Amino acid sequence: MDKEDHQILVIEDDASVAAGLVTGLKNAGYKVDLASDGARGVEMALSDDYDLVILDLMLPERDGFEVLDAWSGRLSTPVVVLSARTDLESRLKSFSLGAVDYIPKPFWMEELVARIRSRLRL
Repeated sequence: MDKEDHQILVIEDDASVAAGLVTGLKNAGYKVDLASDGARGVEMALSDDYDLVILDLMLPERDGFEVLDAWSGRLSTPVVVLSARTDLESRLKSFSLGAVDYIPKPFWMEELVARIRSRLRL
């Protein structure tokens, strides 16, 4: 499967960060959908077939931990947490709830794309 065939869901409420993610991922050749709150993100991930989800933790409606918990046992899609929360407790909780990677903000788009490629084995 080419990377152009990979669909990524970004769940991010900060409009400028979201716009940068969508643009950067599209420029890297991915198809991208965006949810701006946790409730919509849960709904979208469960109703479509995404290859990877990028999830912020500090979201309106449902925070990232609630989103991960809602997907527990229902979603096999790899989740990469991208968050301004850099404390160890948040990282460990994310992994215990099913995240496969954790990238602190601020971040480099090149590193995010490299980690996505690694997760999708491209």
